[in-house]
Amino acid sequence: MDEHRAKYHSPVDGFDVLIYTGSGLMGREITSIRSCDMVVIAGGRTGTLGELAIAYVLYDDDPPRLIDRLIHYYRTEHHRKPSCFCESKEG
Repeated sequence: MDEHRAKYHSPVDGFDVLIYTGSGLMGREITSIRSCDMVVIAGGRTGTLGELAIAYVLYDDDPPRLIDRLIHYYRTEHHRKPSCFCESKEG
């Protein structure tokens, strides 16, 4: 957390979880995105752009409608093809 705050001048307050990858400021994108079920991007810098490029994108200019669409997609499609690499070996 000290590196996040002191070296990169990034915030630590207001987050439910901070995942420290050991990759520094750049290179964290794959771990960050692949550890999430949903990602909402509302600004940021170049690292955020990299995360956007990795994430499956749904876009909407109405934030409440976007959240509704994300929840609908999660409930109807995501469970069929989760983004984690833990597929069943059955069969």
